Amino acid sequence: MRDDAHGWDDRAATGCRLVHSTWSAAPPPKAQKKAVATKSKVSGESPFEVGEEVEGFFDEDNEWYGAKVTKLQKEGGKVQVVWDDDDGEKYDLEPGYIRKKISNVDRNGPFQAGEAVMAYCHDDGSVYPGIIQQDNGDGSFSLLWDEDGSAYTCKDAEMRKVAPMLDEGELELGMKVRGQITSVREWRILQLWRL
Repeated sequence: MRDDAHGWDDRAATGCRLVHSTWSAAPPPKAQKKAVATKSKVSGESPFEVGEEVEGFFDEDNEWYGAKVTKLQKEGGKVQVVWDDDDGEKYDLEPGYIRKKISNVDRNGPFQAGEAVMAYCHDDGSVYPGIIQQDNGDGSFSLLWDEDGSAYTCKDAEMRKVAPMLDEGELELGMKVRGQITSVREWRILQLWRL
């Protein structure tokens, strides 16, 4: 079913069309993020834990890389990490420059602070990538847009998680999926009759 209000198409593949869908990783932020508290008003805790595997944005390469949280800092919601493929040097990440590891996101679970999402913006009617900063406790969430780091508040019905692509073996008949259609191919089922 198409949700024209938000630009999403949740139709399942039927008939003889094979639909390949996937969420791509959220693009990196383009500007320095505003310091926004990463603690949830509901839980009062940081969305990250010391020792947690996360993804952090590295300015010099303009890329997201795997990292491990080494320290939670109270100042401006910063999180100290060590890059997965580095020599142990510690690096401080501000809100909007750290997110839950995409491969660990529970696609069917509730929205969590720190998760990357695609969210509907009422200002211009478009969908943009962002990172949830907190659950406001009233059914809305605060997030930072990847594009410019500005803060925005939206309801859960206006967001979709950026989650790992399902493997072919995980798909089941009748399963409802969401994603971005990247290709559509015709295919035929060949049924052999034994005489």
